[in-house]
Amino acid sequence: MRDSDRHYFNQHPLFNQIDDESLDRIIAGSSATDYAKGQTIFHRGNPADVFYFVLEGWVKVYRSTAEGDEAIVHIFSAGETIAEAVAFAGKNYPVSAQAVEHSRVVPILTKRLVAELSRSPELALSIMGSLSLQLHSMVTEIEQLKTRTATQRVCDFFIRRCTVDEGSVVISLPYDKVIIASRLGMKPESLSRILNRLRKIGVRTENGRVAIADVEALIRFSDGESAISLTG
Repeated sequence: MRDSDRHYFNQHPLFNQIDDESLDRIIAGSSATDYAKGQTIFHRGNPADVFYFVLEGWVKVYRSTAEGDEAIVHIFSAGETIAEAVAFAGKNYPVSAQAVEHSRVVPILTKRLVAELSRSPELALSIMGSLSLQLHSMVTEIEQLKTRTATQRVCDFFIRRCTVDEGSVVISLPYDKVIIASRLGMKPESLSRILNRLRKIGVRTENGRVAIADVEALIRFSDGESAISLTG
């Protein structure tokens, strides 16, 4: 691993409460692996004796449906861990993981984490905190899928990536529209229709970028307060 990679570990809730010696023992012998876009990191049903730390890129965790489609459970980016809860429980992976774009990922043996628990009570608290944050994030995502319309979910996706809360802004889409559609619980064609309708309030997409003319207007609409109808 590069010296700069350690920054991500030190910032992660799982590791930021332990000392450098403990961290060294956990990641000893681990090295970053490069995955090309579309390359599988692990398959559903494989023994979960390893969890993963993403250093660069995006990784999707998904399950295949009976119809042959993909149901994306979550998308992980740099500084996030994958599957530590499953690995810690000693079970098989209930999902598969695949690189959405070129990614650098560190596989970490779960047995090293378990061995360190006897030396570091702080690590046990860190594990609880990390898993609580992930649970909160997933509950929030489920709530949005259940309570927000498809158009509102797209708006929210854009708003979370805005660097300002008023005026105009241009944001980059983190991954392609097919992945975004699946992540937001809709078909790609539904996303395309929504993007076309959003042009009426000054939201335009082109070449992986989204130009938003008025962030406040988009926020008002997402909150259900806009008087502009997008259905006409």
